[in-house]
Amino acid sequence: MIDRKNLLSVFLSIAVLIAPASAFAQEHDDETDTGHGEELHNSLELFLGATHSDGDNNFSIGAIYEHRFNEALGMGGAAEYTPEEGTWVLVVPFFVHPVEPWRLNIGPGVEMHGGDNEFLLRLGGSYEFLYDNWAVAPEVNFDLVDGDVNVVFGIGIRWKHRLIPALEGL
Repeated sequence: MIDRKNLLSVFLSIAVLIAPASAFAQEHDDETDTGHGEELHNSLELFLGATHSDGDNNFSIGAIYEHRFNEALGMGGAAEYTPEEGTWVLVVPFFVHPVEPWRLNIGPGVEMHGGDNEFLLRLGGSYEFLYDNWAVAPEVNFDLVDGDVNVVFGIGIRWKHRLIPALEGL
């Protein structure tokens, strides 16, 4: 069972770390550029792969959203489901782009299975093969949960886009 006090502490700590990154991003307006003068701040991804846990490989499907503050930093959300196990994983990933086309991520999350909720930490990375506003990205993630390491590997199909114009000022 998740200790809510510890989970709240983790999320508040992350919020404190994000505030300076967001301020830095606003001061240094270096967003991803397509080369056509259009800045792409966001990506939406469909993930198809497998989760290796307890000696088994099971199909996993998920969705990942990233908002890039600048060329190097981003933040988002991820939801992943493994039907054979009936397990959901929800993560708040922080993305680092050390050099294109690499993307590294770290994030706290929760694994939900059969009424049990466990805190997890996800570490991972991917390499993008970019075509216009689309990318295919092999990726691997390591979920540290309850003393175990689950390996999640697969392919992401990413669509890079601008935020809805009415929300750009937010």
